[in-house]
This record gives sequence, structure tokens and C-alpha cells, in this order.
Amino acid sequence: MTVVADVSVPVGAVALGRVLAAGTGPPVVLERVVPIAETQVPLVWIERRHRSRAIETLEAHSTVDEIVEVCSDGDRSLYAIDWEPSADGLFAAVRAADGECLDGRLSGSDWLFHIAFPDHDALTAFEDASEDASVAVELLCVYNPTRPGTGAHYGLTPRQRETLIKAVTEGYYAIPREYSTKELGDSLDISDQAVTERLRRAIITLVENTLIASRGSDTQRLWSSE
Repeated sequence: MTVVADVSVPVGAVALGRVLAAGTGPPVVLERVVPIAETQVPLVWIERRHRSRAIETLEAHSTVDEIVEVCSDGDRSLYAIDWEPSADGLFAAVRAADGECLDGRLSGSDWLFHIAFPDHDALTAFEDASEDASVAVELLCVYNPTRPGTGAHYGLTPRQRETLIKAVTEGYYAIPREYSTKELGDSLDISDQAVTERLRRAIITLVENTLIASRGSDTQRLWSSE
């Protein structure tokens, strides 16, 4: 079942992100990345008033071969970028997992991407490939774009599930408490603060995808961060 992930990546960690953010000033909106044969062609919106400066900056970038205007919509135009990212770990990871980048936008020092995957296994493969490529990917949310439902793990990420199971089995929720957040963090190689936040989000996810799942629409949030 198709899932769509909201992903946050630092600008400097993505070749495409650096190209689109370099000197363009105003926000550049990534409409889609279209796979064509072995390449992936980004389609981006650029405001007309900033067109000259943005195009000049992009064309000067070493990875960009050509920029073609596709269409116009009011005060902005859509451009296709013919580029050759020699080492873009993020999009290599997307391709390896049979994913498709649906859109993206620059937010401060990060790029926020919406990426579709065939199923949760493919999403996990994307996470692993990103880690292998040393790309700092933060998964913010995952959606089921077709119908309500969360699968066997109620929308929990593998890390959320591992942490929650360990917290329950080791006695974190026992009265009196038999296992501390510090001990949980040490066993998972994360800070006690990260444990608390991961458990909080895991519990919210469980409630949303079980107790109140019937109130959701056809496009339902499955989980939020870790």
C-alpha cells in the first residue's frame, strides 16, 4: 500500500537543494521530480519578478546543464531543470527504494519534501539508504493517501515501536517504575530527552490510528516524527 513521507533534510546535505537554494533569494517551490529513464528532472516554480537572478544563478551552477520554461501561471513560471547530480545521496536513496518525490519547499535551512513509496518496506529501505549515504533525513509524517488504515504496527515507525515495546517490557510504565528514561536511552543509544519525545509521539500515533482512526478522512496521518 502506497505511503507518502514528509521528509526534512538540511539544505547542505542535498545537491538539488543546494542548486535551488543557491542565491535565488525568494522561496523556490519544487513542484515535482519527474523520473525520465535513468535521470530525474526537477520541475520548479520561480516568481517572475525574480526570474533573471534565479535563472542566472542556476545556470551558473556546475550541475545544471539547461533550464527550460514549461508554463506560466500568473506571476510565476514552471521550469524543468536538466541537471547532473554526481553525488546526491538523498535522491539516490529515493530511486533505490522505488520512491517518487512529489514536491518540496525551502523552509529556513531545511528542505521539506513529500516522497511517495510503494509500501512501508520501501520507506524503510529509503531510511537505510539515506543513512548509508550519510544524509541527515528526518521523517516528519507518513500518510496513507488512499484510505484509512495503518497496517500491522498502527502507523508506528520501527524506532517508535522498538522504544515503546522496550518501555513496556522493561517496566518503564510499572508502578513503581522499574526502568528509567536514562536506562532506556542508554540501551537505545539516544538521550533520555529523545526517549521521552519518542514515547510521546508513539502514544499520540497509537491513539490517532486506533481510538480516533474512524474520524479520519481518506487521507490520514499515520505517524508523526519519532
